[in-house]
Amino acid sequence: MYKLTTGIIAIMLVVGCTTFRPPPTPDPAPVPASPQAPLPEPETMVDPGCGDLLGYYEAALLMENVDREQELETLTEIWSLTREWCDQLRLALMLSQPETPVKERERALNLLTDLLNRNDGMEMKSYQLAQLLHSQLEQLLSRQIHVQKLKRKLKQERAASRKLLQRLTALQSQLEQLKNIEKSINEKEQAIITPSTDNIPHEPVQNSTGR
Repeated sequence: MYKLTTGIIAIMLVVGCTTFRPPPTPDPAPVPASPQAPLPEPETMVDPGCGDLLGYYEAALLMENVDREQELETLTEIWSLTREWCDQLRLALMLSQPETPVKERERALNLLTDLLNRNDGMEMKSYQLAQLLHSQLEQLLSRQIHVQKLKRKLKQERAASRKLLQRLTALQSQLEQLKNIEKSINEKEQAIITPSTDNIPHEPVQNSTGR
């Protein structure tokens, strides 16, 4: 999840700092009387209509779960009313945060897909941000869905193994019962074939001194 956070922030910095850098101009001839003009600061992800997207994303990362849910509800309601691309992009950024469920990231991907397809007057920097974020989310979701499928398959195989083990235990118990029954039958048959000597009648012994 840390990689996603750093990736999105890096995307914003790259788009903000490199997209609209003006071409270099030749140095003007030195004029002793005029002071040196200050160097221009690097551009950030500040959109005239959207504000500081990077700052917004970083602030959203620090939100508690309750505040995050409230922000999501607010953004969803605003976007449902305005249908502005800026609100849609903010909502996608909020849904793209780390630790968000797969369903929310799928929703963010759908929002970005719709945003890129419409391209309804978006600023170029914001459009490129949406493109890069869409690509990153698409790759991440593909991996997450694959992992989820593997987990479900493993869970099913474990359940099948438990059932097989239970079945095997029941069969072993039945086998032991059958062995005990067979042993009992064999003992009874053996007793019939070879009766005990105590049950054989004996002739009376005659007294040798008797007449």
